[in-house]
Amino acid sequence: MDMIDIFIFLAESILLGLMVLMAVCRVKQVTFDWKSDWKNKRFVAVSVILFGIHCLLYFLLGTDTVVFQFLTLIAAYLLFSIVDFKTKNVPNEMLLCMGAEQLLYVFRNSDLQQFLWSLAAGAVIYIVCMLLTVISREGFGLGDAKLLGMTAVFTGGAYVLQIAFWGLIDAFICSIFILAYHKGNRKTELPFVPFLTLGIFLHIVVWRLL
Repeated sequence: MDMIDIFIFLAESILLGLMVLMAVCRVKQVTFDWKSDWKNKRFVAVSVILFGIHCLLYFLLGTDTVVFQFLTLIAAYLLFSIVDFKTKNVPNEMLLCMGAEQLLYVFRNSDLQQFLWSLAAGAVIYIVCMLLTVISREGFGLGDAKLLGMTAVFTGGAYVLQIAFWGLIDAFICSIFILAYHKGNRKTELPFVPFLTLGIFLHIVVWRLL
């Protein structure tokens, strides 16, 4: 493990630890304070544990940091899923942390040209999602659009379209179940990020089978 990897793992552990703290604050409906909460002992403990997990996985899985970028993305989506399920919201401050930690891996694994193409793909995905938000009268949330657009920047547009496809299928099946068992009606709002997260895992399963 070289110094660059150590720095990336340390910075990523801190950012992911911040996301955990932000998620807890959101779920508990407590305001996150940038000036003081980063000194929270639980945040420090979580960050240290995450750094230890990174180092352990590094020696178990090898030196391919692309794997760590993907695992970090999954962890972020799981946190977003919890917050979206509880509050129907995708916090901007958590998006910033996810973007910062993903950038670390992009600078480690990609060249400038690849990043610019991914940035363009992210912009296109975001614009399309924003149009869906307007057309659906915010049935498709603004936070969902931001999350998918940012994800496309770091993973590419094709990957985002695939997980969005599986996420929509999951949401459709869930909607049918809700209507069939009278758990809600056509106006019942469903948090979409949990379905996107499930879409990531379904994409992995399908990819492995193929």
